Amino acid sequence: MSKPVNGSLFRRGTTVDKKIVIAIDFGTSRTGYAFALKENKKVADVGVNVQLTWPDMYEKYCKTVTQLLYDPSDKCIAWGYSAIKRMTELTDELEERSLGYVVVKYFKMALRDPNGVFRDPTTGRQFKVVDMITEYLSRLYAQIMSDVTEVTKKTFKREEISWCLTVPAIWEDAQKEAMKVAAFRAKMIESVDVSDDDFLLVLEPEAAGVWCKVLQEANNDGFADGETFLVIDAGGGTIDLTAHEVAKGGLLREITRGSGNDLGSSKLDVKFWELLESSFGGKQNIESFKREYPFAVRELVGEWEKCKCNIDALSKTIYMRLPLDMVDWFQELEGTNINKRIVDVKSGRLKLDASELSKIYSEIVSSITTIVENQFAEYKKSSRKSFDYLCLVGGFGGSKVLQTALKSTFEDTKRVKKLIVPHSPGSAIVSGAVLLGYDHNLIKTRRMRTTYGIQTMVPYDTGKHKVSKKKVVQGKEYCDGYFKKFVVSGQEVEVGMKATEVLKAASPTQTSMLVGVYCHPFEPTTTSPLDYIDDRGVKKIGEIIVDLTRTVGVPNRQVQISMVFGKSEVLLEVTALNTSDRYEAKIKFEGNKLAEYTGPKYTPPPEVLYHQ
Repeated sequence: MSKPVNGSLFRRGTTVDKKIVIAIDFGTSRTGYAFALKENKKVADVGVNVQLTWPDMYEKYCKTVTQLLYDPSDKCIAWGYSAIKRMTELTDELEERSLGYVVVKYFKMALRDPNGVFRDPTTGRQFKVVDMITEYLSRLYAQIMSDVTEVTKKTFKREEISWCLTVPAIWEDAQKEAMKVAAFRAKMIESVDVSDDDFLLVLEPEAAGVWCKVLQEANNDGFADGETFLVIDAGGGTIDLTAHEVAKGGLLREITRGSGNDLGSSKLDVKFWELLESSFGGKQNIESFKREYPFAVRELVGEWEKCKCNIDALSKTIYMRLPLDMVDWFQELEGTNINKRIVDVKSGRLKLDASELSKIYSEIVSSITTIVENQFAEYKKSSRKSFDYLCLVGGFGGSKVLQTALKSTFEDTKRVKKLIVPHSPGSAIVSGAVLLGYDHNLIKTRRMRTTYGIQTMVPYDTGKHKVSKKKVVQGKEYCDGYFKKFVVSGQEVEVGMKATEVLKAASPTQTSMLVGVYCHPFEPTTTSPLDYIDDRGVKKIGEIIVDLTRTVGVPNRQVQISMVFGKSEVLLEVTALNTSDRYEAKIKFEGNKLAEYTGPKYTPPPEVLYHQ
């Protein structure tokens, strides 16, 4: 929480010149990082270094797995591929099968759980998801600093580093704040109130859009001013879409509100295990096999990952090698009926024909195609135009099946000029995040994903306001609990746009003013105008208490409320105009306070009211 400095409340920020930008793409299935030395270069000339080697990973790739190993006392003892390796060793070493150790994965998406709790589907154990992310970032942070020192032959102080952390576009402010809290607890940053130069949250598809634009320019095939492209960020956990237009000067405008779903490539893994369960006599048999042969399971997962990346058409038949222990064990297991149409016992292979591949892929690929179609429809409705290009990125973006589906639906039918897939789609996001950390001004406008406003009182209008909202203060009628909207969901705003309202103290004896901040995930409509703070879906996200004790008795006391939009986080500024006391805070979710006055202790009276 920020503290007042000379009567004002400001964000902390270092004044030391930054020497390096480090970006982390923290994904549901996999996580990677990249960096660039901070030099006086144009963005197009920045050399982005993507990490390709990881502890206990046998092949080079831009990401390690987002997994943690916990011991029986819930202490984290390993991360990434080391978690998988250590768990395999422990299971092989110990005779007891109920070890109390557990490898957890896919925990990032649990940030959307109302209680912030991750429940391991295998063991039922529960963990606080922010604690898990903190554990992972702590270990990743140490690894990054070691790697960067080795590569650059330099040691960097914390205040010399600009950190960028990517987040899905579909996340709400609460999840974004949780990521910043985890980074602070991992000791990456000195405070949750640091400036954007110290720590920047970057929307994943937006970063990918910047990278695709730069790559096209490097290939002498850059987007022209006015051309549009839709970024499809297909990751392990989520599918995120953002649409951009290249504005004058090469900056990007967001031209439709982003969308997405949670049908990332991890859903393919779920479908694959369901196929194995149906082929080897049920879920119980597969779970028993996992416990008995951890090394074979690790081998099986590796084979599936290779197979998944190489499948280029659902019409083909794919043969996947099975671990020898797996076939032998199931043949010896009494009462097990192996589906020999799918399992070739003699050769020890799994046969995935068009029917089986369709069960794994079709629903997920169809869902992605549908949300892309929806984005086309939304853009056409507002502009009567279509997108010029599609850009497919993310780890799942490397799937030939997904590429083929999108190409046949949009490029081959001339609905777009081209489907663009970077050479390394898995590293597009983290590379673009480095560039955004290098230059925050690459984005010109963004679309709001939330309606924001404050609670206030306005003069009562019998033709507009509910009778139940009428309140009389010093002989004057007001509408209480009015939701004054500063910006609405879907609205295009320039980066740094400031919306301002001036409120007046309703009573000359008021000693404080409580400014409540509210939001709603959608835009107002004629049937749901969102006029009041207790309308369905409107929720309070914070408050600032403004001290008015020094101006008691002064007439026409005013407080200026400003909200700054267009960045990855919303900034709130409050100024008591009669005293120039100023408060500033980012939208936070560490309770119900955005910022707090820390002067003389007092209790706000019940008549803490204000009006426009």
